[in-house]
Amino acid sequence: MIRGVCAITRFLLDPYTLVDAAVSWRVGPARFTLSATNLFNEEYYWGGGSSSVEVADPGRPRQVLSRTSFGFRSEE
Repeated sequence: MIRGVCAITRFLLDPYTLVDAAVSWRVGPARFTLSATNLFNEEYYWGGGSSSVEVADPGRPRQVLSRTSFGFRSEE
């Protein structure tokens, strides 16, 4: 058993491309937005650790969001 020696494990990650998209439309005072991150649900890993440790954390899967907002103007 060897003490005081740390073996460094190195690994290579495959390249990847993430696609995000959003579309918005207005109807009167309402605004509707539909957005998605990681649209094609790409499996990927990113180096989310500290600089002193090599890590590869799984990336976030596809996420789809919808949003509705209303804008009102005050008459002065």
